[in-house]
Amino acid sequence: MLVCSSICKHMDGQYFEDFIAELFTLIGYSYLKTPASGDQGLDLILYKKTNEAGQEKIGVQCKRFKSSVSNKAVQEAFAGRHYYDCDRAIVVTPSVFTKSAKNLAEKLNIELMDGHNLNKILQSKQEYLLNNFYRHKKITEILINTSLDLARNSDIDKAIHLLEHFKEYSMYLDTKHLTLLYNNLGLSYSWKDNKIEAINIYQEGIREIENLSAEDYFLLVNNCLVAFRESKLTKEALNFLKSINYSILSPSNLSLILKRKQEILGSVMK
Repeated sequence: MLVCSSICKHMDGQYFEDFIAELFTLIGYSYLKTPASGDQGLDLILYKKTNEAGQEKIGVQCKRFKSSVSNKAVQEAFAGRHYYDCDRAIVVTPSVFTKSAKNLAEKLNIELMDGHNLNKILQSKQEYLLNNFYRHKKITEILINTSLDLARNSDIDKAIHLLEHFKEYSMYLDTKHLTLLYNNLGLSYSWKDNKIEAINIYQEGIREIENLSAEDYFLLVNNCLVAFRESKLTKEALNFLKSINYSILSPSNLSLILKRKQEILGSVMK
């Protein structure tokens, strides 16, 4: 799968809320976010027309927990449903619910969507996500950013799989997301101790991304040089240094690139 509940567990809270909101747009809902503070127990309000005269209104509480979600979340959703006059309320988590939470939800008529339910929705939308995710830039950004959290949490292979999948559709991504994609993929390969592949990814990004800003160009060049230094590929690093467009670099970034060059040369002399 391109995305699954285990990936959602590594999103920060705000990314998870955004991801769930965008996911519901794929099944026909529009949404509003509640205030970041004082949300009265709900994170999202979903809307969907039921007929010409009316609409369904659903409150959503998002709990991006790795452990079990307790009945406190159910209590919050129940309060929020009445506060916002919602027809229904849902608690969503990529994890699982405690038995107490399930019992209370049944009593209060609060719907629960756990990791298994979330996976079923994502599974049903796989073809759409694979072929049309470029229409949903927010989902793209969330997943690319989450890849680094996956890699940092020792799930590097999943991060690489996710990013390589996005790279197949790189022609649909804008410069911002392409830079993020190549940078995160390079870092993931580097953390997997595959510095050569990391170097190839950074160089591919530099070649393939059009209209790179000076800062994004520096980001890829700098990380590529770090990978060269750590792999001790001095000859190849010096050839790469000859290809750099130094004229577009800011004074501070130019200084750091020259520092990287001295680090690479210094490693030869040791």
